[in-house]
Amino acid sequence: RVREAATAAHGSLVERVRVLEGRCEVAEREVSDLAASTAERCQALSDKADCAAAAIDSVEAGLQIGDVLAQTTASRAGEALARLELLERDCTTKIDAAYWQPQMDALERAGRKIETRLAELERGVSTRLQGEATRRDALTAHVQESLKTAFEKLGQSRHVREASGGTQPTTGCVEVATWSTME
Repeated sequence: RVREAATAAHGSLVERVRVLEGRCEVAEREVSDLAASTAERCQALSDKADCAAAAIDSVEAGLQIGDVLAQTTASRAGEALARLELLERDCTTKIDAAYWQPQMDALERAGRKIETRLAELERGVSTRLQGEATRRDALTAHVQESLKTAFEKLGQSRHVREASGGTQPTTGCVEVATWSTME
């Protein structure tokens, strides 16, 4: 009986140990999962902190740039106001016509010189165009005269062939047209 009781107790202890080992394994897994999730949260929190620090740095840099820009703008505005005050003081003294007279005379001389050059250029172009037109007309008359002479010679040779009993060619007949009839 003691042996049975010892065997039953031993079986019960073995069963309890196995249940406890299972519980310990579950607890270990929960602890490792908890540690992993805590590490992930810590890493995410660290990443967020790094991003926030970078954002703060960029905001600080932007503020510094804004301050420098404002200072530069203020100094330039001050310089512009100083120049404006000097200009206003200078404008209070009246400038008379004698001050501008040399510049106006120079402008008038330059204008007359340009007009003279333009008139010369117009005359030169007109003369050249007239000469070119005369030359073109002479060349046209010469070409017409040469063509007329050539066609007359061709016509005479045809009459000579007809008189000698030759046959008149059926191809290559040319009809003479002068410039005056084409215009």
